[in-house]
Amino acid sequence: MKTLTNQTIAEMALKNKGHTVGFDYLRIGLATGVVLQHCAVESNPASNTWTFGNTYVWYFILPAFFALSGYLVLGSLFRNSIMQFAALRILRIVPALAVEVFLSATLLGAIYTSLPLSEYFTHIDFYKYFLNIIGEIHFTLPGVFKGGFVNAQLWTIPYELKCYIFLIGIALVTLKFPYLQRHFSVAMLLFAILLTARELFRFQPDGGELHVNGRSLELAFLWACSIYLYKDKLPYSRALTVIMFVLGVILLEIYETRYLAIIPISYATVCFGLLKLPKIPFGDLSYGIFLFHYPIMQTLHIEMGVNNTLLLMALTIPFSALFAMGSWTFVEKPILDRKNQILAFIADFELQVKSALARNPKG
Repeated sequence: MKTLTNQTIAEMALKNKGHTVGFDYLRIGLATGVVLQHCAVESNPASNTWTFGNTYVWYFILPAFFALSGYLVLGSLFRNSIMQFAALRILRIVPALAVEVFLSATLLGAIYTSLPLSEYFTHIDFYKYFLNIIGEIHFTLPGVFKGGFVNAQLWTIPYELKCYIFLIGIALVTLKFPYLQRHFSVAMLLFAILLTARELFRFQPDGGELHVNGRSLELAFLWACSIYLYKDKLPYSRALTVIMFVLGVILLEIYETRYLAIIPISYATVCFGLLKLPKIPFGDLSYGIFLFHYPIMQTLHIEMGVNNTLLLMALTIPFSALFAMGSWTFVEKPILDRKNQILAFIADFELQVKSALARNPKG
């Protein structure tokens, strides 16, 4: 099906020869958006609506993040074995997260806790904080930031892990049932449609849910996966990308249609990610910015008394970028540089397991 520009998403991806520079710009842009939004909310908690009055314009940021992830991650699943896929996800998320959690707990917490250090380092909440590394989220450290959140942004981590586990589960099921493997695309699309319809029909008129919650993020991931599966049939158009983005933001403004908004936002995210842009010269700082900005912002706001929204933004962004650069240089990139070696090791291990099972089929 070729419409508008006579070009499909698959054809545009092929032109890029596997390069995802547009997605790199999206990552850094969305991560910066998260920083700006948190600074605005923290410095003006009575608003919680950015700095543009009573609007939810920034609510597209997290669904776009999950849509970006869904499109790229499903491609990774198709290119690798299930074990390799799981290893790649762990390597991308856990090391930098572990460093951030460790620094927050041992360094930042030790500096700003109101408790004696002997009590701080023996407090049960200090040890529970390290569970963040495995996705069991704890937002506070004993006596730090007057009991306020140290890492509020980590609330999305369990939903991200849940999406990856869902894909692994689907992959395992399709290995056992060839019929499902042949109809994987249809099954994924139907699941996204049914889950979206379910959320739309369980609308609560009393406003019992946030405009963007964990289910919104899961839906964005699913719809982007469906876009990947049907990329050879869906049109690619810059004009349509803008239209769908605007439509998505409008639908997000309406409480009743907030889940429906995920569909055009997912499409716009994928199409923007496929733009051919100059390569970013300083690496992927998005994850580091996402991880480090909140404790930095809280330090500036709570401990140093920075209350002006624009000043808080102006200080948080460069400090976050500095820590993100350190994370990318010393943690993330060294691990990614060894990705092929790790994948080869896993492939060899899987081959040895298969050979052992073939020699001893009864186990």
